[in-house]
Amino acid sequence: MRMTTLRIAASAAVLAAVVSPATAKPVCLTCLFGAVSVQFTADEQEATVSLFVPTTGYSNTMRGTFTPDQVVFRDTQLAYKLSRTNLEMTRTIILINSPEHGQCKVQPTPERAF
Repeated sequence: MRMTTLRIAASAAVLAAVVSPATAKPVCLTCLFGAVSVQFTADEQEATVSLFVPTTGYSNTMRGTFTPDQVVFRDTQLAYKLSRTNLEMTRTIILINSPEHGQCKVQPTPERAF
């Protein structure tokens, strides 16, 4: 009886660890590609990355793959790879396979009113 109780408790603990959602908050980044600043919000829990280009008003949200050392995401024209260790970003123009490198900085998440 005791062994069965221990197995049930161990199974419940494993199931809770596997089913529990990630608790990481979205991370806000500002990245420079030459003189162009791009703002990113990486949301690991939702597996999305949103970008906003302040100079043009362009915005997009893409599915992202989050690994321990990088985040990769793409749309129909550009592919991105962000290093989680040194915050270097590579964006590649897919059509001509032309990479451009940028550097990112983590920005504080603003306090929201709603």
